[in-house]
Amino acid sequence: MYVDLFCRKIYGKERMRILSILKAILLGLIQGLTEFTPLGGTGHLILFKELLNVQNDTSVYFEVFLHVATLLAVVIAFWQDIVNMFREFGDMC
Repeated sequence: MYVDLFCRKIYGKERMRILSILKAILLGLIQGLTEFTPLGGTGHLILFKELLNVQNDTSVYFEVFLHVATLLAVVIAFWQDIVNMFREFGDMC
């Protein structure tokens, strides 16, 4: 795989750990960049997990973590708008 090119001189468990971290970063970037496209982040995650040969034993937990991180990023980015919506809703009642 392409990710293996970064770690040619590192062997054993350390190499696998670095590859896992690189794959996790890559999947996180894919999730963040494609979440709001019509296909959505999950479809792209499934595709790229197959291409990167990511193990399936913990992938569900990792996907949930990515979705929670995406939600947190959206809340942080739109915090002021969210507060204003609740204020306006409170004024209507």
